[in-house]
This record gives sequence, structure tokens and C-alpha cells, in this order.
Amino acid sequence: MLNRMQTKYDGNPVKFLLVPCNQFGSQEPNSDAQIKEFAERSVALAQNGAGSNVIMLAKSTLNGQRCSAKHNVCLPSSADCCPPNDVVYEYLLSVTPPGTIQWNFDKIIIGPDGNPLPGETILHGDALDAQLS
Repeated sequence: MLNRMQTKYDGNPVKFLLVPCNQFGSQEPNSDAQIKEFAERSVALAQNGAGSNVIMLAKSTLNGQRCSAKHNVCLPSSADCCPPNDVVYEYLLSVTPPGTIQWNFDKIIIGPDGNPLPGETILHGDALDAQLS
């Protein structure tokens, strides 16, 4: 689905922010570098924030669980979560109902100002495409 949407919205002011997480069925146990390599089989990822509408962050935690990893874990070789990403999710979930992510592929629509769009909820499955159209 993401590769189709990446192509569909290329050239539009739409960015897709990917945040891997290992909390749902242990689907992301690998290092950040391995996760990135896998993602690049399907989509073109931004390099240093440019060159693509798909941006991938380091592995994170969700739904109120704090990342307990120590320093030097936000590296490509790390398979641990990246503590600085916690605040991103804490903010997004605090302002977007219902305030929890149910699965790895849930989506939150963010406006150009960096804030979730008013009245939006966390979207599941193919619901994102309908919202963007």
C-alpha cells in the first residue's frame, strides 16, 4: 500500500513518516539498518530528510511504554528503541483520539504545521487513502 501511495502523492505536499516498532507480534526485532534495507525493497526512502516523500525514523515504542534503552542506541546497528522518539509519539497520541496505536500500520494525518489535523482520529488499514483523496 505504501509504495502505491508514495507514487500517487509524489509531487504533492504529503510526507509519510515511518516509525518501526517491535511491540506488535515482535514484527521488527532486527536492527534499524536491517529494517531500512527491508523497507527500501518497496519504497524510496528520504536521505537526510530529502529526495522522497517517505521518511523513516529509528525504532520506537508506543502507547505509553517508555523506551528503556541506554545511550548510543539510535544508531543503524541498534535493534533497541530510540529514546528521543518517545516524545514524538507521546505528543501525537495525546492529541489524536483514541490515543493508542492498535497495530504497526496505523496512521495519523499531520498538517503542514506539524500538528495532527483537528478532529482526525488514528486511521487503520486503507482509511488513509480515502482521507487524502
